[in-house]
Amino acid sequence: MSHTNYSFMLNDQWDISCNGAGQINIATGDYCVAQNVANEIRCFEGDLVFDTEHGIPWFDVQLAKPIIAVLASTYMRDAASQVDGVEQVTAVDVNTANFDHTTKQLSGSIEFTTTTQTPIIVEL
Repeated sequence: MSHTNYSFMLNDQWDISCNGAGQINIATGDYCVAQNVANEIRCFEGDLVFDTEHGIPWFDVQLAKPIIAVLASTYMRDAASQVDGVEQVTAVDVNTANFDHTTKQLSGSIEFTTTTQTPIIVEL
């Protein structure tokens, strides 16, 4: 999916945020690339109304099944590699040991280098 160099800045609750003047905060540069990578990895196949085939097929391959770290990391790596501004994905860590069975929340991190040669780690 094509991303822009500008994106609404998301807060800790993954919602848009406003500055003191009431204007929506905008993410730019490497921060924007990092946020776009996180967005890509969190996008479930079928979530986007205008492109239902886009996203990771989490429902088909991982939900209600034992977590397969290699499969999850492959999908995450592929998704991050599609983001404009990502030069190379250098590492993906899927933390299956801390998988929360109550909330079904998977955690981990992804390391990549942007086209500005900035190394970034995004915690998921």
